[in-house]
Amino acid sequence: MKNDSSIGAESKSLKNLPEKTQSVQYDLFATFYGEGNKLSNTIELWDSIPKFSCSRQKQQALRDANGRLPTWEREFTYSPNGSGEGVAARMTLTPARVMWKGKEMDFLPSGDEELIEDILRKIFADQQYGRHYAAESSSYVDFTLYMIYRELKVWGHTRSLDEIKRSLEIMGKSHLQIHFVGGGKKAAFKGAIIPEMMEVGRAEYMADPKARWRARLPSIYSSAINSLEFRQFNYTTLMSMSSQLAKWLQKRLVQRYTNAALTSPYTIRYSTIKRDSGMLTHSRESRNKETVITCLNDLEAQDVVMFYKVAEAKNDPRDPLYTLTPTSAFVAETKAANKRQGDAHRQCPGISNQPSVIMKTVAGSLGKDWNKRRNDTHRNPQKR
Repeated sequence: MKNDSSIGAESKSLKNLPEKTQSVQYDLFATFYGEGNKLSNTIELWDSIPKFSCSRQKQQALRDANGRLPTWEREFTYSPNGSGEGVAARMTLTPARVMWKGKEMDFLPSGDEELIEDILRKIFADQQYGRHYAAESSSYVDFTLYMIYRELKVWGHTRSLDEIKRSLEIMGKSHLQIHFVGGGKKAAFKGAIIPEMMEVGRAEYMADPKARWRARLPSIYSSAINSLEFRQFNYTTLMSMSSQLAKWLQKRLVQRYTNAALTSPYTIRYSTIKRDSGMLTHSRESRNKETVITCLNDLEAQDVVMFYKVAEAKNDPRDPLYTLTPTSAFVAETKAANKRQGDAHRQCPGISNQPSVIMKTVAGSLGKDWNKRRNDTHRNPQKR
């Protein structure tokens, strides 16, 4: 995996990228089964990392008198291709130092940055604005601040242009490291959420209001596109939800609940949600469990979950089990995502048989025959 170490850098090379090249993988990433304007992609590993889990409220509580924040660490389990074979992982996130309202302060990426990252991913899937160089395993997206502002406003998440610029700066300057248990001391990934960015200054904007910013996307994106490790999901549902935890759980369902059916509910424990989302940080567990219920209610309201049940675990009443029955709409979306994924891997068997560099690191923790199981799953995603 390439080291995205040039965090927050504005690279002159971004101004003079090579001509766009044909990429079968990017074409597949940008082509959806259904109404494309309502769909986007999950990036399997990237969306499993709890990088946006420290809320603004939590940061306020952690920040010292000098505006400093500690490093944010979270442990989570990553299950490649939605399998039950989890790999223990640890995320270390170093905060960004940003000038805000005349004062230097530390910030960690949170829900605001997650919204903008999801919008950039949606823009990237439009081939007018995105470009992917498969041979170099690099991806870029062109955008304007107004494009982000307008999209946020459409979904009721209005932010000022200064707030959008601050979020982009936080994603460029915070530094992420991922270690997998059994993968040795070397980080499987380290870098920024936005490794490089070319900004448009005020003078440039006044001369050309259509002038675009440009960002290089993290190498996990590019590697996942090259290896077809992505999956379509309902973007309009994501942007309609108010609960950040509900957005996390929606993506998890998309990635792992590939056999969704009214007769086969999805089950997940409270302890799993707490560990893998990294978002349940209140000192009182009762408050954290209330947050989970709010999340599930949001999923019900957005036609993802028809209904849910909460049951105490017999071996530990403090760790309830949530049983989620999907709606027919979510089942239909899952079938479309399965067909798209299966068709992509059958169309490009030479590509899909080769896991990304970071997945080879993960494979070391899962056994020698994991890649064969991975390929079988890709061809028949509904059998996960």
